[in-house]
Amino acid sequence: MKYQRLIACIPLKRGVAVQSHLFSRYLPIGRPEIVADFLCRWGADEIALLDLDASLNGCGPDTDMIRRVSAAISVPLLYGGGLASARNACDAVRAGADKVAFNTVLYSNPSVLGDAARLLGAQCVVASIDVTLRNGEYRPYNRSIPASAENDLAGVLSRLQEGCCGELMINSVERDGQRCGYDIDLVRAVRKHSAIPVIAVGGAGLPDHFAELFQIAEVAAGVGNMLNHTEHSIARIKYALKEKGWAMRTGDGPAYDGVRFGPMGRPYADVGKGEHGNREPSQR
Repeated sequence: MKYQRLIACIPLKRGVAVQSHLFSRYLPIGRPEIVADFLCRWGADEIALLDLDASLNGCGPDTDMIRRVSAAISVPLLYGGGLASARNACDAVRAGADKVAFNTVLYSNPSVLGDAARLLGAQCVVASIDVTLRNGEYRPYNRSIPASAENDLAGVLSRLQEGCCGELMINSVERDGQRCGYDIDLVRAVRKHSAIPVIAVGGAGLPDHFAELFQIAEVAAGVGNMLNHTEHSIARIKYALKEKGWAMRTGDGPAYDGVRFGPMGRPYADVGKGEHGNREPSQR
């Protein structure tokens, strides 16, 4: 049985785990190893640790931080940030990352992905593309690279040679932290130009958003802000999706088998018989 994946994303600013909103506003959460530990124990299938400062500051990967996070979790770790060379990627893997995500070099030196794939295996390499919608067209977004007419989405995807990466991480800038749903049109556009499996990021807010995304083949769900509130956040998403017929790993976490879920993804309260018997709890 093939399970759908929920990948918990942890963006970092100055070494602190944050909530990201529209790539411009960041709210601190805490130490990344503690956040990762909680998300792992709550049921995340993978952890994506994304250092937003490393490439901008010209830094390589923070291997000490990767070691701390890797030691705190028991699920695969994807690391992105400051990966300017295959050597950087190998350093991250030696520190405990299972996969590495390249972003800026897609525009400046895409051959690095092939070099990393030859050393680590393509299954360890992820091409991370932030995408913005401009004048009705999807275009790659990267603050480190000047805007260029050559950097259209189809062009960037075409430069990803066969065998250079195992997955694409596609992050919608406009939906970052907005909880309005994944950009399904964007994911379909990417799948039209590439057969590489996709991790979609940006916009998760309700279990129905995941169910809509999973209708597209070979797509995993990256999710961040939605998970940073309650212990049962991941369990509720997974059991709501199981109720809709999707195969999800539920492990040893909180059990919601047989529980009905309302449209906001919360379980209906058992308040006894009567006209209010299946009312969804308050969304406050």
